[in-house]
Amino acid sequence: MFNKTDHRFFLASIFILAIGFASMAFDPVDNGFGILTLWIAPPLLLLGFLLPIAGILGLENLRPGARWQQVRMQTTKHLLGFTALVISFTTYLLTLEPTASLWDCSEFIASSYKLQ
Repeated sequence: MFNKTDHRFFLASIFILAIGFASMAFDPVDNGFGILTLWIAPPLLLLGFLLPIAGILGLENLRPGARWQQVRMQTTKHLLGFTALVISFTTYLLTLEPTASLWDCSEFIASSYKLQ
Protein backbone atom coordinates (compact mmCIF):
# COMPACT_ATOMS: atom_id res chain seq x y z
CA MET A 1 0.00 0.00 0.00
CA PHE A 2 2.73 2.49 0.95
CA ASN A 3 6.09 2.63 -0.83
CA LYS A 4 9.49 3.55 0.64
CA THR A 5 9.05 7.24 -0.07
CA ASP A 6 5.78 7.29 1.85
CA HIS A 7 7.46 5.55 4.78
CA ARG A 8 10.15 8.21 4.74
CA PHE A 9 7.48 10.89 5.09
CA PHE A 10 6.05 9.04 8.10
CA LEU A 11 9.47 8.62 9.73
CA ALA A 12 10.36 12.26 9.08
CA SER A 13 7.06 13.25 10.64
CA ILE A 14 7.77 11.21 13.78
CA PHE A 15 11.27 12.68 14.01
CA ILE A 16 10.08 16.29 13.60
CA LEU A 17 7.26 15.77 16.12
CA ALA A 18 9.76 14.34 18.62
CA ILE A 19 11.99 17.40 18.18
CA GLY A 20 8.99 19.73 18.60
CA PHE A 21 7.76 18.03 21.76
CA ALA A 22 11.30 17.80 23.17
CA SER A 23 11.86 21.51 22.58
CA MET A 24 8.73 22.24 24.60
CA ALA A 25 9.72 19.81 27.35
CA PHE A 26 13.24 21.19 27.74
CA ASP A 27 12.40 24.89 27.53
CA PRO A 28 14.57 26.52 30.22
CA VAL A 29 12.20 29.44 30.89
CA ASP A 30 9.86 29.18 33.86
CA ASN A 31 6.42 27.70 33.07
CA GLY A 32 7.59 26.80 29.56
CA PHE A 33 6.89 30.15 27.93
CA GLY A 34 10.29 30.66 26.34
CA ILE A 35 11.37 30.97 22.75
CA LEU A 36 11.47 27.19 22.31
CA THR A 37 7.82 26.73 23.24
CA LEU A 38 6.41 29.87 21.65
CA TRP A 39 8.41 30.14 18.41
CA ILE A 40 10.34 26.95 17.64
CA ALA A 41 7.94 24.15 18.58
CA PRO A 42 4.70 25.31 16.85
CA PRO A 43 6.09 25.34 13.27
CA LEU A 44 7.81 22.00 13.91
CA LEU A 45 4.60 20.46 15.19
CA LEU A 46 2.57 21.82 12.28
CA LEU A 47 5.09 20.43 9.81
CA GLY A 48 5.13 17.12 11.66
CA PHE A 49 1.35 16.86 11.53
CA LEU A 50 1.15 17.86 7.84
CA LEU A 51 3.92 15.60 6.49
CA PRO A 52 1.87 12.38 6.69
CA ILE A 53 -0.60 13.88 4.23
CA ALA A 54 2.04 13.61 1.52
CA GLY A 55 2.70 10.02 2.60
CA ILE A 56 -0.98 9.09 2.56
CA LEU A 57 -1.82 10.71 -0.76
CA GLY A 58 1.45 9.65 -2.36
CA LEU A 59 4.14 11.95 -3.68
CA GLU A 60 3.29 11.17 -7.30
CA ASN A 61 -0.25 12.50 -6.77
CA LEU A 62 0.96 15.80 -5.30
CA ARG A 63 3.07 16.88 -8.28
CA PRO A 64 1.55 19.48 -10.63
CA GLY A 65 -0.03 17.80 -13.63
CA ALA A 66 -0.15 14.47 -11.85
CA ARG A 67 -2.75 11.88 -12.61
CA TRP A 68 -5.56 12.62 -10.20
CA GLN A 69 -7.43 9.60 -11.49
CA GLN A 70 -6.34 7.42 -8.58
CA VAL A 71 -7.35 10.09 -6.10
CA ARG A 72 -10.74 10.49 -7.78
CA MET A 73 -11.32 6.75 -7.55
CA GLN A 74 -11.04 6.91 -3.76
CA THR A 75 -13.05 10.09 -3.20
CA THR A 76 -15.17 8.55 -0.46
CA LYS A 77 -12.12 7.67 1.60
CA HIS A 78 -10.58 11.10 1.13
CA LEU A 79 -13.87 12.89 1.77
CA LEU A 80 -14.35 11.01 5.05
CA GLY A 81 -10.79 11.78 6.09
CA PHE A 82 -11.19 15.47 5.25
CA THR A 83 -14.50 15.56 7.14
CA ALA A 84 -12.84 14.08 10.22
CA LEU A 85 -10.07 16.67 9.93
CA VAL A 86 -12.53 19.56 9.68
CA ILE A 87 -14.63 18.33 12.61
CA SER A 88 -11.65 17.77 14.88
CA PHE A 89 -10.00 21.07 13.94
CA THR A 90 -13.26 22.97 14.47
CA THR A 91 -13.70 21.33 17.87
CA TYR A 92 -10.15 22.26 18.75
CA LEU A 93 -10.65 25.89 17.72
CA LEU A 94 -13.97 26.20 19.58
CA THR A 95 -12.52 24.81 22.82
CA LEU A 96 -9.18 26.61 22.61
CA GLU A 97 -8.44 28.73 25.64
CA PRO A 98 -7.29 32.28 24.83
CA THR A 99 -4.44 32.17 27.36
CA ALA A 100 -2.62 29.58 29.40
CA SER A 101 -4.64 28.71 32.46
CA LEU A 102 -2.72 28.41 35.70
CA TRP A 103 -5.46 27.77 38.27
CA ASP A 104 -8.20 25.99 36.37
CA CYS A 105 -6.44 22.75 35.58
CA SER A 106 -7.88 19.36 36.46
CA GLU A 107 -5.50 18.79 39.38
CA PHE A 108 -6.79 21.85 41.22
CA ILE A 109 -10.40 20.94 40.49
CA ALA A 110 -9.88 17.40 41.80
CA SER A 111 -8.05 18.57 44.92
CA SER A 112 -10.67 21.21 45.68
CA TYR A 113 -13.41 18.60 45.35
CA LYS A 114 -11.58 16.17 47.67
CA LEU A 115 -10.66 18.85 50.22
CA GLN A 116 -14.11 20.46 50.01
